Amino acid sequence: MRIPSSRSIFAFLALGLSALAPACGGGGPESGIGRNVLHLSIGPDPASMDPIQAVDVYRGQMVVYLYDGLVRFMDGAPQPNLARSWDVSEDGRVYTFHLRDDVTFHNGRKLTAEDVKYSFERALRPESQSPLTWVFDFIEGSDAMVEGDADSLSGLRVTAPLAVEITLEQPFAPFLLLMAMPAAHIVPREEIEQKGPQFSEAPIGTGPWVFESWAHDDVIRLTANDRYHLGRPKMDGIEIRMIPETTTVIAEFERGNLDWVDLNEFPKPEFDRFSSDPEWSAQLRQRPALITYYLALNNRKPQFRDARVRRALNYAIDVGRIAEVIYPGDVELSHGPIPPGLPGYREGGRRYGFDADSARALLREAGAEGLTFDVFFRSLAINQRFLEAVQANLADVGVTMNLRQRDWTAVRQSMQRGELDAYLANWYADYPDAENFLYPLFFSEMAGAGGNAAFYSNATVDSLILTARGTLDDDTRHAMYERADSLIFADAPWIFTVHPIDYDMVQPWVEGYETPQVFYEQKWLEVSLTPE
Repeated sequence: MRIPSSRSIFAFLALGLSALAPACGGGGPESGIGRNVLHLSIGPDPASMDPIQAVDVYRGQMVVYLYDGLVRFMDGAPQPNLARSWDVSEDGRVYTFHLRDDVTFHNGRKLTAEDVKYSFERALRPESQSPLTWVFDFIEGSDAMVEGDADSLSGLRVTAPLAVEITLEQPFAPFLLLMAMPAAHIVPREEIEQKGPQFSEAPIGTGPWVFESWAHDDVIRLTANDRYHLGRPKMDGIEIRMIPETTTVIAEFERGNLDWVDLNEFPKPEFDRFSSDPEWSAQLRQRPALITYYLALNNRKPQFRDARVRRALNYAIDVGRIAEVIYPGDVELSHGPIPPGLPGYREGGRRYGFDADSARALLREAGAEGLTFDVFFRSLAINQRFLEAVQANLADVGVTMNLRQRDWTAVRQSMQRGELDAYLANWYADYPDAENFLYPLFFSEMAGAGGNAAFYSNATVDSLILTARGTLDDDTRHAMYERADSLIFADAPWIFTVHPIDYDMVQPWVEGYETPQVFYEQKWLEVSLTPE
C-alpha cells in the first residue's frame, strides 16, 4: 500500500480558519426559497462541489448537503445511509453493503450498486486528479487504478442490483468511517458524462438538499429534497453567503441575519463578550474538538535526539497560563496526541505541567544547557503571540528559541524534507478514530510527507499502531491506542499544548441543533426554525 502525501484534509491548517456559519431565522425577502430558510455563511467560495475534490471544510460541507455515502457518521458511530445494512467477514477484510431500494438522485433516477462502483472507480482514475484517493487505499486494487495499471477496482464487486462487496487488502477497523467521508459519496454517471467539468457547478446527488443556484463569491442556494430517503428536512432551504470578514459575520449575527456562528473564529474579546452575556450565553453550544495543537521537535536533529531534552522543554512551558491569555474559551491541556471525545483518550492522564526546576535539571543531565533552536510557523497573529509566550518561558531555563515566520507552503515543504528544527502545527481529525491521530503523526514510515513532522520512531509504538488498526474488537483496539498514546507522551516527540473546544452559538429561534463531532455529520436534517 502506498503512503499518501497527506493523510488529513485538515493537517497543518493554521489556527483561525473561518468555518461555516448559518443565518436568518426566516429567510430574507430576496432568498427566492421561502421563509423557512436557514442562511449560512462561509469565508471563501468553495471552488468545487465535486465529492472527489472535497479537500477542505467548505467543499466537504457542500458535499454532505448534496450527496450521501454508504454510511453516515452520527453520535460516535457509523450509521446506515445509502446502505441499509452491511455484513463483515470474520477476518475483517470483506464488507457486503446492502443498499436501500428507495433512494433516488435529484434527477429522479433510482440509485443502484453500479453507481457505487462507478463513483469509487472515478475517484481513483488518474485523469480525475483527485487528491483524496487515500480514502480508498485499503480497498484491494486501489493502487493499480491510481497508477493507471487497471481500468476497474478489483476489490469492489457488484453482487446484486442493490449490493456491493468490498474486499480490503488487510483488515482496517475504522474502514466504515472512511466510507462516511465526503470523498466516498455517490454520484450519477450520466450527469458526470453529460456535464463533464461543469458537473461541479451544477451538482446532482441523493442528499437532503438539492442544488438551485450558485453566484460565485456571493451566494449558494439549496432547496429541500422532498423525496429524501431519511425524511424531508424540516426547513425549506439553505442559503449560503460568502462572507470572508469575521467582523461582518459578527455584525450579521447580532442583527439576526445569521442563525449560527462558530465562536472559535471570533477574536478573543468578541468571544468573551458573547460568552459572558447572559442572553447569548444561553444559546452557546460546545463539544471537545477532534483537534490537537502541538510544536513538533525534529527528533532526528542532534539537539532533540535525547528524550530528556524534549521532556525538559515540555516542563519549561506554562501551557495553561498561556492558553488562558491566547485562546478564546476553554481548552483541554494535552497529555498525549489523542483528543478527548475519542476512545483511546486517557482520562485523568498525567501532564508534564509547568516545572522550571525539573526542566533545568533534565537539561543539565542531558548536557544541553544553553540549547538554541529555530521554530517555524505560519504568519498568523495568534501563532506569533503563542510562540512569544513559549519563547519567554524557555528563556527562563536558559533555552533560546528563535521565531521564524514563513510562507506556509515553504514551511511544509521544508518540514517534509526534515530540514526544520521545530514546527508549530495542528491536526484535525479526518474521521473520528484515534488511529487518525496515531498512524499519520507517529508511525515511523509516515515521517515527513506522511504527517510525522517530528520524524519520530519507536518500534513498540509502530507495532501497537499496526496491530490496533487491524483489531476488530473495540475494547482491545482502544486499549492499544491508550498504550501507544502513553508511550508517545513519555517519549515527548512534541511539545504538547492543547486540544481546543468547539464553541458555536445559535439564535433563539433555532431548534434541534447540536454541535457535531465532525463536520460531515451535519446535514441539517433535524434542525428547525420557529415562526417569527
